Amino acid sequence: MDMDGMMKKLGDAFNTARDKVLDLTDKAGKKAGEVYDVAKLKIRLNDIRRDISSLYKEIGQAAYNARQAGEDVSAAIGEKCGEIERLYSEMEELSKEVEQETGEIMDAFADDEPADEPAAEPAPVETEVVDEQPKE
Repeated sequence: MDMDGMMKKLGDAFNTARDKVLDLTDKAGKKAGEVYDVAKLKIRLNDIRRDISSLYKEIGQAAYNARQAGEDVSAAIGEKCGEIERLYSEMEELSKEVEQETGEIMDAFADDEPADEPAAEPAPVETEVVDEQPKE
């Protein structure tokens, strides 16, 4: 093979490698964005849990204050209970979204098997041929 042929072959190999690296970089960037989105959803879920915990404390305080003042306890806590129910509903929706996004990310990782490279086949096993004829 002449020098020009070798240089062309080397250039083609370099271009193929560069294209694969760019493709992998692009995929990694997209996956990082998806993982970031899931992380934001999980942070929001934690914020909601904290808000619910705070509302429970407020309900306790409101119930105590209403009882001390001789007022109807249910009136003092009704609005906060409604807010808690709304937050639980929001949590359920966010949890479903996290589950869906996480599943899609995992599916995408599973789909990343290199399609253009053939699977390695096992090497043939060498066997010794033995004459099965009884010797006389």
